[in-house]
Amino acid sequence: MKKLGLFIFLYVVLILSTLCQNNILVIDYNNNFSSDQSNNSSRIYNRLVATQSSVVRINAIPASINPATYNQVWIFGNMGYPTAANQNPIINYMNAGGAVYIQSEVSCCNNEAAFIDQLINATVIAGGSISHFMTLNGYYQTTPTSTTCNSSTFATYGVAVRPFQGTPAANIMFTSTSTCGGAISSSTVVGAKFRSCDMISGQGALISIGDFNVFPTSGTCTSIGILGTTNDNLVIDYIADLLPCLTSCSVLPVTLTSFEAECQKGGKKISWTTSSEINNDYFTIEKSIDAVNWEIVAHIQGAGNSNQLINYSYIDESYENKIQTIYYRLKQTDFDGNYEHFNVIPIKCNELDNSLVIFPNPASNNITITGNEINKVEIIDLLGRIVKQVEPVTNNIEIDISTFSNGSYLIKIYGINQSSVHKIIKK
Repeated sequence: MKKLGLFIFLYVVLILSTLCQNNILVIDYNNNFSSDQSNNSSRIYNRLVATQSSVVRINAIPASINPATYNQVWIFGNMGYPTAANQNPIINYMNAGGAVYIQSEVSCCNNEAAFIDQLINATVIAGGSISHFMTLNGYYQTTPTSTTCNSSTFATYGVAVRPFQGTPAANIMFTSTSTCGGAISSSTVVGAKFRSCDMISGQGALISIGDFNVFPTSGTCTSIGILGTTNDNLVIDYIADLLPCLTSCSVLPVTLTSFEAECQKGGKKISWTTSSEINNDYFTIEKSIDAVNWEIVAHIQGAGNSNQLINYSYIDESYENKIQTIYYRLKQTDFDGNYEHFNVIPIKCNELDNSLVIFPNPASNNITITGNEINKVEIIDLLGRIVKQVEPVTNNIEIDISTFSNGSYLIKIYGINQSSVHKIIKK
């Protein structure tokens, strides 16, 4: 009996030790609708207080949030239409490594949907479209599509007016089942998540889901407000535990050590090297003429699992105008269908000007561009957006990039009859 008691004690300690302990900032506007305070009796906040290291609740987004103080931020309620004042503190927090959860409220307003959409656009490389249904409404029941950090099974329930429909599949957190009927059909995406690998800065994490009413898997969807069940705790713990896992991508399916494109007679040679591969099904080479719209060039079989250097290459024999810059990127797909994109690289087989120089690179504050006959310079982020444009009056140009987020950018330089694209790194 003593041995059995000791075993049970150790088992309980083991279970408790698997729960993440986080310092959480809860931002709850509670503007007379379905916030955690007004509609849900603070049950999310109370559960976090009971299970996490520390929880602080405030009623507005502060001017700045230090990820060294709070490693998670949970946002409820109507923060108003997205502006620099309420977006930038969250963007800066995520780019510094912070994890954010936002609850898409029921029967509220379009402000929160717009806030989430703009936050995604500013921080996330989604790899595909992520959008809100603004009018979809109906009862739903959901099940988790990922068991990362938590293998519990549970269902969520509510009336959703803005569930996500998103791609790629790796970013789907919850999908609806057909249990409850209503306007939401089976497999509709009602929750999305983004890892640090999906972030423009390579840091931080984001989760957004629909209403937070939960009920046992054996329950029915005949009415709203089946609250206070054991599944409340499961869902809250699931998200709290999952967010820290999403802020790290140290164990990647593929470790890429190089990715290059070079001009050769008869085509452009695309080559890359991996130092390790886990569950790697195949690579896809994609190209674009504008770094926005992509087409598939070829599929290359991966090695599956490997812990040694493997060199890959492919010759793209398609013809493009010789003065045209072509962009290539590499996509890696696992056996389970999850995938990731690597950096974009430009190539043009007739360079603009041999005198062209860009320095320093990497740079923190300013870059200098020198060369002959430069008519215009554009700096483009990895989503294809022009973040700065300069029309120089001299051939010695200094551009301030101090306010840019850290990461890779493309510089497109226009001459009289042609253009070239170069990569810079903001550090």
